[in-house]
Amino acid sequence: MILLSKQTALSYYLGIAVFTMDWAFSWPYFLSIQANLDHTGTVVVAGQFSNLVGNSAGAALAAFLVGSANYNSAIYLAIGLSCLSLLLILSAPLLKRLTTKQL
Repeated sequence: MILLSKQTALSYYLGIAVFTMDWAFSWPYFLSIQANLDHTGTVVVAGQFSNLVGNSAGAALAAFLVGSANYNSAIYLAIGLSCLSLLLILSAPLLKRLTTKQL
């Protein structure tokens, strides 16, 4: 949401700082959730793979959407995909409980 405000150097630095701090604290949490889902490590490897694919494909998709210096469509796509990712992350413990009850 910071990126949709008036774009200044300060808002850019603030957005980068918030993103970097969020990533530094949330990534280990994601890895621990993945490790708890599967003790063989398969889920962690798949998570790392999807992270790397997302980083490269996301940048390519954003570059495709940006035209004539209009970043709004790329920003809206990033917000939507972030919400989808959050929904999937929050549903992982529920899915684990459902699958362990069935076994």
